[in-house]
Amino acid sequence: MKYLQLLVLCLLVLLTSCNKSDDTIQPVDSDNLLIGHWSYREGGDNNQSTFQRVEGFIDDEYGVYFNYDNKFVERKNPGWCGTPPIVLENFNGTWQKNESQLTINVEDWNGTAKYKWEVIDLKKDKLVIQLVWDEYHQDDN
Repeated sequence: MKYLQLLVLCLLVLLTSCNKSDDTIQPVDSDNLLIGHWSYREGGDNNQSTFQRVEGFIDDEYGVYFNYDNKFVERKNPGWCGTPPIVLENFNGTWQKNESQLTINVEDWNGTAKYKWEVIDLKKDKLVIQLVWDEYHQDDN
């Protein structure tokens, strides 16, 4: 009986000490620093916004995700009401880069949105963009 208890204890220690890898977290790509999840940190003058790199979306924070396949996800308010508490949702879209400008097309709570952003600063953990223009198109449903 003691042998069985010792065996169970050893198995528990081995199983709980294993380091479980998370395949969804990818290392920073030094060839394309834009790829990854970014969480909004602060606004600035001239329509500038500063983002911080994060491992994944944070439940109650605005954020964006850039994928290698030009897929874009924006985590934002799913409706017109901005009264707290707000539960953010993910909206799918696409992105393209032309030199320092990003063109983004993304679903919106009432149709689609299109943004043009100028990349002001891009580092491993920091992204600063300036909104050049944005358009919103309402669905005709």
